[in-house]
Amino acid sequence: MKRIKTWGLVALLVLVALEVLTIAPKKLGTAPDPEVDKPEEKKSGETPPPSTVATMSQTMQGVHLVETGGGRKQWELDSQVAQGFKDKGTWKLQGVKVKFFSLNGSIYSVTGHDGDVQMETKDMFIEGNVVTTTSEGYVFKTKSLKYSAQEKSLTTPDAVRIIGPKTQGTFQVDGSGFRADLQNSSMKLEHNVRAIKQITSNGGQPPTMGATSDDQDGVKIMNIKSERSYVNGKTSEVHFEDQVQVDIEAIRMTGNQADFLYDKKTKALASLLMQGNVRVTDQEHWAASQYAQVLFKQNEFVLYGNPRINQSGNELRGQEIRFLKGGKEVKVSKAKARMEQDGAASASNRMNLLTKGFSKGATQ
Repeated sequence: MKRIKTWGLVALLVLVALEVLTIAPKKLGTAPDPEVDKPEEKKSGETPPPSTVATMSQTMQGVHLVETGGGRKQWELDSQVAQGFKDKGTWKLQGVKVKFFSLNGSIYSVTGHDGDVQMETKDMFIEGNVVTTTSEGYVFKTKSLKYSAQEKSLTTPDAVRIIGPKTQGTFQVDGSGFRADLQNSSMKLEHNVRAIKQITSNGGQPPTMGATSDDQDGVKIMNIKSERSYVNGKTSEVHFEDQVQVDIEAIRMTGNQADFLYDKKTKALASLLMQGNVRVTDQEHWAASQYAQVLFKQNEFVLYGNPRINQSGNELRGQEIRFLKGGKEVKVSKAKARMEQDGAASASNRMNLLTKGFSKGATQ
């Protein structure tokens, strides 16, 4: 019995020894090297952060772009430097030159220091000494200009100066709130219009009034003011409206609107037509009518639409009052006179003095 217990104790010791040899090394051995941090796996459906590559710009030298639509060229752009931003779809421009093509064949050539073009809408903005030249000879200058691809227009709220066309002598129009419609080649100024028109007796454009025998070849300046103005780029006709005032030397004409009309064949300035509550004044006389027309080629000035001339209370009326030879002669159709009684001259003599006096005032 003792022998059995002894062998059992030996067997137990052997088992304990085996456990120490097989198990202890796993717990007491050298600790394993720490694992290198691994990047976290992306969760399903998680949006990755925006890439910085997408916001980086691309700069190019000597860029040339052409936009077409409806089977024709819309615009053609050249830029010395262009910088594009992929995420915005906008190109920043330096040294800009653009040609816009209107539906009726007119071309508007625009230059400016800087600008940008939106590649999705094709809208454009140009600023810095912006100069635009039309194929008809007009030049207009402003600080900035915006092109709308949808409206086919050029606009700016800034002050604008329009000059031209050169073939018609000096015609300068200043104002603000500018819009050029590329579909019909018209230009519009919305506010505070001031204009200067040069008229000469040369080349079929004699002065309206004020020309003397010694000054038939002289150059005279016509100053115009109004609230709004429209310029037809094709026909060169210029329209002024709202509180129109025209000054030619000592004579002032006012009315609701005025139009400078050109001869379709010769392209020369043919006439100035004023309409609506027209009033003509000089230092001693005044005249009123619904219409007043200056005929440049004929060197005549016509009042019609209940016209009348007044001097010191003496009034001359007629169906039409026409100043001939630049105002040196007056012709009245169906004349009627109302004279103040002073006994110094007959009514007919005072009528002659009145018409001659106004003519003399017009020629001074």
